[in-house]
Amino acid sequence: MKIKVFILISLILSILIFSATGEFYYNYKPKNESTDITNVLANEDLLNRLEEIIEKNNYFIGIDIDDIKGNDVVSINSEKYFRPASLTKLITTYLSIDEFGLDKNFYTYIYLEETPKSQLNSNVYIQGKGDPFLTVEEYKSFLNKLKLSGVDTIYGDLIFDFTYFKKVGYGEGWIWNDPQPQILPLNIWTNNNAISKETTYESQKDRIKYLTVYLLNDLGINFQGEIYEDKVPENYNPFFTNSSEKLESILEFMNRESDNFISEHLFRYLLNEWDMGMNYSYKDIINKINEKIEFINKEFIITDGTGLSTYNLVTPSIMNKIILKIVDEVSLEKTKYLLTTSFEKGVFYNRYNKSNLWVKTGTLFTDSAISGILESSNNNFYIFTILINNSVQDMNDIKDLEIKLIEIIYKYLN
Repeated sequence: MKIKVFILISLILSILIFSATGEFYYNYKPKNESTDITNVLANEDLLNRLEEIIEKNNYFIGIDIDDIKGNDVVSINSEKYFRPASLTKLITTYLSIDEFGLDKNFYTYIYLEETPKSQLNSNVYIQGKGDPFLTVEEYKSFLNKLKLSGVDTIYGDLIFDFTYFKKVGYGEGWIWNDPQPQILPLNIWTNNNAISKETTYESQKDRIKYLTVYLLNDLGINFQGEIYEDKVPENYNPFFTNSSEKLESILEFMNRESDNFISEHLFRYLLNEWDMGMNYSYKDIINKINEKIEFINKEFIITDGTGLSTYNLVTPSIMNKIILKIVDEVSLEKTKYLLTTSFEKGVFYNRYNKSNLWVKTGTLFTDSAISGILESSNNNFYIFTILINNSVQDMNDIKDLEIKLIEIIYKYLN
């Protein structure tokens, strides 16, 4: 009897501990996951060949293929949930296009308290509004507007306004040892996220401050004041404005390079535009994104804009619908431009020897993914997604498997 009571108590404690440590991830799962494993037999030969390859590999693989009108061609585990890795950036791409359009620009501002002159005795405010692709060169050119307006010395203070983003810090479910960008509304893009790996949010702000003073000195502007943070007074108007490239170019680069810095900045910008309030949770983010992508008609989990989060869960069919929706919004040709090919320098460079493929790829430890548009030998277009989770082989072998599957798809499609 004592043993039974002990087992019962242990079981209750285990449940309580488990729910406390994993409340978000384990308690929030899509409610309507399909248990139907029936494969669509629109192309039986292709289906059989793909299943033959899949059965030889001891990990979880999902494939969905549709024609350009959204009709099913082949479906294998297409309604099962997978971690999408950087295919998440396709969702960020769609949400950004749907919210802003491809002509959207992002802005950075300088505010002055007096007309520019050689010796500036008042404060200078610098405010970031979420530009995801502000380079050092572009920022230096922006600061040079002070020099070109006649400023040689700043005796006032340099005040930074970092208040635009309400959500700061890393994303929910980000892997601790994966290079992760720190997200600030005033930030400098770098092609090496590894430098942010051990950088805190506060130290990243300090880097921006130091860089600003360094660039001012390099431009011949002597800064003599103090540096601190504050919100720009509401009655101030910007004296100088820097405008980013158009969203179309930013998205093309983001997907070609699978850039985490850009994608997460876009994601935080979206959260700001959606006016989520000050104390929203990641469940609120999930609900909002499901609301924004209601045409999916299936629950899914997205908690960041990059795919670094291990909490993200989508199905192959969802990814196909996302691409089809982008095509519907901006045209097939524009969608192909926003993806990448094997002939462009980027994450898919030199992996495939034909010019009939436009893709987005993803990698996250044991998970690999590829999704995009394929043109058949008869010049018909198809949308496809391949998701591979829980792989035990070298990731290069998994990437080779993806290409093998794509070559089989190409061989059998008309």
